[in-house]
Amino acid sequence: MKKILLLLSLQFLLIFVGCKNEIDVQLSGPLPEAGQVGGRIILPANTKLDTTGLEVLTAVGSVTPVNARYAIDTTGKTSTTLLMNKAGDVVLMGYNYPGQSENNISTESTALALLMNTLTLRSLSESGKLEVVRRIKADSNYKTLVNEISGSLSAGKAVTDTTNKKLISAISSLFNSSTNLRVSATTSYSKPVEIKTANTTILLQNSNVAHTYVAGLYKGGNPVGGKYVIGGRTIFATSLSEAAAGVFGDGYGIPSPVLITLEGDGKYQLRIRSGKPGTDDGSDESRMARARNVYGFMAKILNEIMPLGKDCGEAFAKGVPRLLSTIVDKKEAALNSAGSSAVFASIALDITGEALTNAEELLESCSGDLDMFTYLKGIGRTFTLIGYATKFMTGANITAHTNDLFQARSSIDTCFQVKGLKMYKCGEDLNYLIQIVSGNTQKGEFGKSLISSLVVKVTDKAGKVIEKADVTWTINTGEGSLSAEKSVTNAQGLAEVKWTLGTKAATQQVTASVNEDEEIKTVAFSATAIPGIPTKVEIVSGNNQAAAAGKALSNPLVIKVTDQYGHPVPKVEVDWQIKSGGGSFMYSNRLTGEEGTASANWILGQSGTQTVDVVVKNKDANYVAGAPLRFEAKIGDGTLAKLILGTWREVRSYGLEGNKPYENINDGRNQYYYIFNNDGTVVSKDFEEEKWYTRNYLYQIDENKKTLFTMDPTDPERDDDGGYFDDNIIILNEHKMLLFNEGIYEGVRYSSYFELERIAKIPNLRIVNSANQRVAPSANSEIRSKRSPLYQRGK
Repeated sequence: MKKILLLLSLQFLLIFVGCKNEIDVQLSGPLPEAGQVGGRIILPANTKLDTTGLEVLTAVGSVTPVNARYAIDTTGKTSTTLLMNKAGDVVLMGYNYPGQSENNISTESTALALLMNTLTLRSLSESGKLEVVRRIKADSNYKTLVNEISGSLSAGKAVTDTTNKKLISAISSLFNSSTNLRVSATTSYSKPVEIKTANTTILLQNSNVAHTYVAGLYKGGNPVGGKYVIGGRTIFATSLSEAAAGVFGDGYGIPSPVLITLEGDGKYQLRIRSGKPGTDDGSDESRMARARNVYGFMAKILNEIMPLGKDCGEAFAKGVPRLLSTIVDKKEAALNSAGSSAVFASIALDITGEALTNAEELLESCSGDLDMFTYLKGIGRTFTLIGYATKFMTGANITAHTNDLFQARSSIDTCFQVKGLKMYKCGEDLNYLIQIVSGNTQKGEFGKSLISSLVVKVTDKAGKVIEKADVTWTINTGEGSLSAEKSVTNAQGLAEVKWTLGTKAATQQVTASVNEDEEIKTVAFSATAIPGIPTKVEIVSGNNQAAAAGKALSNPLVIKVTDQYGHPVPKVEVDWQIKSGGGSFMYSNRLTGEEGTASANWILGQSGTQTVDVVVKNKDANYVAGAPLRFEAKIGDGTLAKLILGTWREVRSYGLEGNKPYENINDGRNQYYYIFNNDGTVVSKDFEEEKWYTRNYLYQIDENKKTLFTMDPTDPERDDDGGYFDDNIIILNEHKMLLFNEGIYEGVRYSSYFELERIAKIPNLRIVNSANQRVAPSANSEIRSKRSPLYQRGK
């Protein structure tokens, strides 16, 4: 029974042949029970068609007549019954409708069944069908068709014989005269599919049409997801005149809407096609829709005849397209070239008939039996006959399904663009606006994250907040870093990032922008970087000066405090401490200024070594790097300290090497220069062997003893007394300097004089072996002179 129900779902128009000039067998037989139909079987007296093994079949069962009577289950208020012989020929047909006292199967009932199973009359409502039944029976051509059916049986031909031209002509003549249809369908369907949008979801809803549409979604010309089938509604005409005019307003079964969610920003194209013949654009949607409409055509016909059991639903849904696909592919060219809904319906009817004669596989999938297969084959042959007959009928193939297919728009193309969680029509202005909410003009330490996040708000031009809009963050100045280069707005339209300041520039900037692919909108955040905690202190100037006892030094003592990135730190406490020599401060800064510096004016004591320590601590009371700093000064009038400043060239050196006198005149390939600076440093630049060598020293002058002390601060083997070497100042004036020292070098005692002259600057020297090349002083080489007064001397 389950298989029967499935085949019932495949339902096709049952058209059965009736007979006249009957043999009326008045013997007792079965009587119909509630829900059944029954009556007599009346065959023409001279029937020559094989009548062995006669069976009465409906969509839900089969019975063997008893004494020319039958009683059988059927479906619906109107239905068709078949009388078939053992060979599978349709002998007679019955048509059941409300108001009948008996449902006899005869040539009269066969004539009525043939007409009532045309597509146009099947598409009528129940009241419309009853009206047509009365008109058919009252038509003079009704008797002609009845006689032709009797003649066919007398000639041994089945009702479904498609070579019987007289029968086909009689069917078409009765249809034309009884219905008197002149097709004038003019209804236009400009909006067969309703398209709605919400956020990023598209809803596609059937707009009261009977045929099917197929939709495809594309992005950048490429398909996104699968195809979407928008099913048709089951619709009837309530009268012949409405059917002729294409008015199908009475129906049921609004299909569920199709929902499509667009994933991600961008432009999407939506293609909707009906597959209407003659409008094929070569798209997958068009071909699929045309096939779907053939499937739907068949399914709707079958659903009118047979109920579909729930347990057969899945098998039916899969089986019908599989059953029809091969046949539809063969008929594709004919379907696409059909010039009218009637021609299209005729081809679809032919496909249906062929499919039903090969329905064994479908029956097996739904537990059908041999009787049901026989029934479907009979139905298929009947449809083939009707297909031939409708070629001579006016409006016989008018159905809501095919009418709507040809009347409604065949293609609907639309375009959407998504940005964030909002959908727009293509071409609509998508430019968003962006504004700063908070986080602007903050101050924070170099290299540290600002306390507050940078927050922006994105809206459309109407002020509506935009969710899931992309915001791009860019560091314009100050290097630094951001927690994200892109962020997405929340339900309030807000997006934010954390900003870690760079370690260099004081003024730094970050921009936030939207509409990267359109008209870019940007806002700028600024921040001021301030120094962090003090980490280092160093001497700027004022060390190693000289002054008379009890007098102030010419230049102040200056120190600088910086953070870990070298930025000056203001408002740091500085403790100036006189460590030896007595003395005092004329003034001293207790806090660093904006440049991170502090200074003190030092008045020397009366005698002895003069030292000052500078103490700088961090907030944890620990010394910062470099602290405590030590300044030193010498008691004297300061004349020598002033005179020695500047650039000097060593002219010659002479003296005793052991007991032997020597003299070196420095006017050849080796040259020696010295630059004495106010900060207690001296730079030695030596030109030897056509190369420059540079080294840095510290120096001090004892004004009272007229002694120049020099030290190499990088020498790990310098003396315990600090590593200073002393040269006696014999002469020091504006133009000349003469120094003397004694010492032992490599076991030999030296007594040496060094004569120097003041020069404006160190010259570029010519390389001897390349007359066209000059060599400028190098900045980072090792000094090699053994005769230089600043060279480390042995003892």
